[in-house]
Amino acid sequence: MGFTLAKTSADLMNAKLGREKHDNENVIGMDLKIKINIDADDIKPLVGGDDIVGALWDKNGYPRYRSINHTTFDVEFKEHAITLAKKKYNNVDLKNFRVAALENKRAELIFTIRVHPDGKEEIGELGFSLNTPKIALSIISNELPLEGGKNPDPDKPKKPAVAKPDNKAGDKVTSIDKNQKQGSKKKATKKKTTT
Repeated sequence: MGFTLAKTSADLMNAKLGREKHDNENVIGMDLKIKINIDADDIKPLVGGDDIVGALWDKNGYPRYRSINHTTFDVEFKEHAITLAKKKYNNVDLKNFRVAALENKRAELIFTIRVHPDGKEEIGELGFSLNTPKIALSIISNELPLEGGKNPDPDKPKKPAVAKPDNKAGDKVTSIDKNQKQGSKKKATKKKTTT
């Protein structure tokens, strides 16, 4: 599962430039600590579909636990793409997620984006684009493309999977054992038809 975020305004809290090892090669990495205010439903990918919204907010949209300042999530998303201040960066990592529950079912999300700029020119561009109090940010998930090589549209509902029979050509299923339990390895009875 990936993490996707539509274009939003983000606060840059900190930026740190450094070197790291990738396949015995030193590469430049920049950690950007970001803070955004989003809808509570947008944090669901942090827990893989569990009801985090119901755990942190009541049915009226108010935080359940006012004594909890931030909730930390031990999850990391690799090889995502981001658009930051109108420039796209690929192969970025998202990590160190913290969420504060706000009123009206809103969440303050703080996390780190690890960017690997290519060369001094791109480092300069990235640094220049971060020289503003608010930056435009969108995140594209690393999920594999669907049919036709197109990335999934997060606003469109996904089509349900359709089970395909594993029958060989010419086989016809004629009966199923009524006592067969779901998940049982016992298969339906097949009868060979001739045409």
